[in-house]
Amino acid sequence: MNWQRSFAPVVETPKRARDELRWWLAEQGWPGGRAAELVAAVNEAVTNVVEHAYPVVGFAGGVVTVSVESVEAGGQRRVRLRVVDDGWWQPRVEPIGPPEHFGLDLISGLMDEVWLRRGGIGRPGTEIVMLSRSVPDARG
Repeated sequence: MNWQRSFAPVVETPKRARDELRWWLAEQGWPGGRAAELVAAVNEAVTNVVEHAYPVVGFAGGVVTVSVESVEAGGQRRVRLRVVDDGWWQPRVEPIGPPEHFGLDLISGLMDEVWLRRGGIGRPGTEIVMLSRSVPDARG
C-alpha cells in the first residue's frame, strides 16, 4: 500500500506530514521505534523544505509532496519515503548547530539509505529519497 500527500510550504506542514505518516504507519502495523525514526526523518525533510526551498514561508504556488511506499522482500519490510519540492535551495540566514548539512546528517542517521537530488542551474526542485531499515514482515 502506498500513500502520497501534497502540502503548501507553511509552518503547520511538518506537523500535518508527521500526523498523517504516523497514521499510515500504524495502519501498516509498523513497529513503534522504527515508526518514530521514519516520522523524525520526514519531519526534518519537510521542515527543510518549509524553511529553505522558497523565498518566504508559505510561498504562493509552492508545494512539498511526501510519498511513502512499502517495499517487501525476503520476509522483510522497508519503507521508501520521498519528499519533493519545486523551490530553490535557500541558504540559512544564521547557521544553527553544526555545519549546514545538520538536517541531512540527522536523516542519514535514521535511515538505511538516503539520496538527495537538487535542481541544477536554472532548474528548481529538490528530492530526497529515504529507505528505512528493514523490519520483519507483518505476515511472518
